[in-house]
Amino acid sequence: MNKKMKILTAYDGSNCAVAALDDLSQSGLPREAEAVVISVAELWLPPTPPSSLDLIESVYSLPGPAGDRTVRAQES
Repeated sequence: MNKKMKILTAYDGSNCAVAALDDLSQSGLPREAEAVVISVAELWLPPTPPSSLDLIESVYSLPGPAGDRTVRAQES
């Protein structure tokens, strides 16, 4: 039974990763193989904006002892 070799390689765009892919042809691997190259990008998304409820809750506190709503001082 002749199975193909399976190769998994990570790629991040760095010079070392490019060199590693270039060197695969000289690495002594069989001429036929199944290869998968995985590339992962670190992506930072901005935080979601606060909802209307979050904004209202940040301004108003819970009802006081008399049942009225008091405004909290905003800290800068």
